[in-house]
Amino acid sequence: MFTRPHMKWKSRYGMDWDERVPDWQIDLQCARFGRHMNAYMNANLDDLDVHFCRAVRQLFIPSEYRINSWSEKIFHAWCNIHDYNGELCLFGCSSSNKSHSMGLVALLDWMAAPHDTTTFFASTTLRALERRSWASIVSFYQTLKRKGLPAYHMKSKTAIINTEDKALEEQGVYSPESFKSGVFGIAVMSGTVQDAVSNIIGVHQNRVPEGATESPGGVRVIVDEA
Repeated sequence: MFTRPHMKWKSRYGMDWDERVPDWQIDLQCARFGRHMNAYMNANLDDLDVHFCRAVRQLFIPSEYRINSWSEKIFHAWCNIHDYNGELCLFGCSSSNKSHSMGLVALLDWMAAPHDTTTFFASTTLRALERRSWASIVSFYQTLKRKGLPAYHMKSKTAIINTEDKALEEQGVYSPESFKSGVFGIAVMSGTVQDAVSNIIGVHQNRVPEGATESPGGVRVIVDEA
């Protein structure tokens, strides 16, 4: 007779969770899936962005990332992006951490459900990408990797992927082109705009956020078409 292994549970926000799920991931999932939880699971949630901020504070000490009034507005807009027709555009003065904060949002949104999310960030060139949001994504990844984040930075593909996918690639089961889940950087000038659009449209995933930094011309087309 087969028996299920004994599972221990903890209660958070009116719901039961496997006790192995860290609190930061519970808050990230509440931030991302909170509307569904409130509608169908009788959850007792705070505002979605409150959960996002709570996860950030659990994951980073102030010297690694400090939440301010500007980042709180960004987090609120992202967590409620359905109220903005699914689009978010940031304007602000230089050195106001727009790209930095959106890099954090991109990484944490993926971490909420890393096997069901494919995130794309586009810019004109690889160098432009690496100077802005992608640099922040990698910096936050490196901080969290030291704390045990199960992810791998594939520099050759400008990608952050699940460690399980990296293991399968090393075993020859996957090719690097087969990766679906992860955070991926796209340099538009490295190929045609249509190539970049096709890469995004061809991904069938539960969630596929797309972002653009310094988005003139072709980068804007990618976001519109995808």
